[in-house]
Amino acid sequence: LINEIEARSRAEEALRVMNDELEIRIQQRTADLKDRTEALTSEAIERHVAEETMRLVFNNSHDAIFIHDTEGNVLDVNDTMLKIYKLNKAEALQLTIKEDFSAPQMDLNFLDEKWQQAVEGEEVVFDWTSRCPKEGTLFEVEVALNRIELKGEPVILANVHDISEQKKALIQQAEHQEFLGTIFEGIGAAVFVFDPTRGMMVDCNSVGEKLLNMGRSAILNAACQTEFTFTSDTKKDLLCP
Repeated sequence: LINEIEARSRAEEALRVMNDELEIRIQQRTADLKDRTEALTSEAIERHVAEETMRLVFNNSHDAIFIHDTEGNVLDVNDTMLKIYKLNKAEALQLTIKEDFSAPQMDLNFLDEKWQQAVEGEEVVFDWTSRCPKEGTLFEVEVALNRIELKGEPVILANVHDISEQKKALIQQAEHQEFLGTIFEGIGAAVFVFDPTRGMMVDCNSVGEKLLNMGRSAILNAACQTEFTFTSDTKKDLLCP
């Protein structure tokens, strides 16, 4: 009987020790799982904050931004794009640059070449005439294509910058220059333009060429003090004003 009691006591003690060890293991395992869960939660929160920050930057860019797969399908656009092209997001995701956002007269083969360069990893920038799909309004843009990785997949990021005002200003400047050139040539009197800082002649009109009986290239960059022979055979110094 005593042996049975001792044996039972030893068995109970062994069972208690096993239970204690199991409890310790469970506590350690629980602590490990808690730490891992907290770490994953913290990582998820940080990732969410980072994504929200990037989305905020994405949507507040002054440029229209398209994200395409390498086949040209639109995966995402920013709010600026929707505002410029007067679309909602569902509509924008159904359209393509070639068929819907390009003016009819544009060279689509050129666009294909630029797209392929971007797919191959080159940074591509070019001017283009874009089109609002609904209204058909055309406007000038600068397009920058870059291949980036998004969620482990290659995508094409297109930044589209409206340069209509810059183009309009350049056209107006060219027209103004043409107008001034017309006056410069049609004024009926010899006109010479000197650079006072260098003391050199920098421009003249055709009447001035006839007066000096010299070609424009020979006249330009001549010093103000150069002695010129006029068509009247008299010699005079042309002095800077």
